[in-house]
Amino acid sequence: MILGLVDVLFQNKPEKYGRLTKRLTELEASFNKEIKKDNPNYSEEMAYLKKLFMKHFNTIEEDTFYSDAYADNTAYLQYIHVLLRLAVCSGSDAIVSDFLSFLKKKGRTINLNPHTDKNDKHT
Repeated sequence: MILGLVDVLFQNKPEKYGRLTKRLTELEASFNKEIKKDNPNYSEEMAYLKKLFMKHFNTIEEDTFYSDAYADNTAYLQYIHVLLRLAVCSGSDAIVSDFLSFLKKKGRTINLNPHTDKNDKHT
């Protein structure tokens, strides 16, 4: 429900958010269905991330985020939270920082070093 409301906000300003909406939709469609199924908080987290993309729209690094080489840019992030990969690829420190804070408040542990604990499935 929350994700739907955020999507409506994107649609209300297609001249500003049209390209961003298209890119997020493409990237989200590329996620493995298991990722969404294994995370009961996926919709809430995605809604918050989209909200951050709107809030910090002017800080997005277009050359990185809209690049066709997105998968190559995130290959080194394969062990971290999938939505955090989107935040990192935005190139915006504000988006990354705010999203990490949101996850921390929700009790999610994000391990940016996959070699320290390979049993943590939330990383």
